[in-house]
Amino acid sequence: MPRALDTSSLPKVLATALWPWIDIVEAAKAGMGDRVRMTAENTVVLLRREIEASSPLETAMEDALLASDTLAQDLDRVTFFQTDARTEALLALNGLIAWLQTARLKMDSRGVRPS
Repeated sequence: MPRALDTSSLPKVLATALWPWIDIVEAAKAGMGDRVRMTAENTVVLLRREIEASSPLETAMEDALLASDTLAQDLDRVTFFQTDARTEALLALNGLIAWLQTARLKMDSRGVRPS
């Protein structure tokens, strides 16, 4: 099934890093809040290792984390019902994708991407 968000404009390493986060936000069900949080947090750690983050890009990552955490809280409620949290998380991820299009990948002193 295709993802709701298009990452084709990103370098492969960034697109691949985002896929698990997008997938869990799209598919998570009641009781899966911890998985949403862990996936979001791990993805941001990976992105920070791969890119030289500008201030707006850091803000976009934090916004996406916050929106995912709100979704996670909703999923962990005993009386879960569909809210706008999933839509808000997807919108925040879409904003992050837009900012990642401007990101510079980190290079070592020789101009080579570290592995």
